[in-house]
Amino acid sequence: MKLPHTDGRSDVGGKLVVVTVALLAIFSVETEHVYAYIDPGTGSLLYQTAIATVLGVGILLRSNWRSIVRVFGAVFKGHPPDPGAKARTDSK
Repeated sequence: MKLPHTDGRSDVGGKLVVVTVALLAIFSVETEHVYAYIDPGTGSLLYQTAIATVLGVGILLRSNWRSIVRVFGAVFKGHPPDPGAKARTDSK
């Protein structure tokens, strides 16, 4: 089945998303008991990894926010980003 596009191609990416969401919904509804054990050390490691990931992404976004806004602003306005342009910094 071909979806309507201007160039006549099918939307493979959209179908992949639908299949992925359907599989996740099917597997998340399954209610069988899983007899597994996570010891306190492993649980602690998982919490530390989750916290470090959230903080790391926050620091990455904060330190590169102007570059990210410049690139996405240029993409959504239809102009390619200028690689020679430097981000302005606040002088304090």
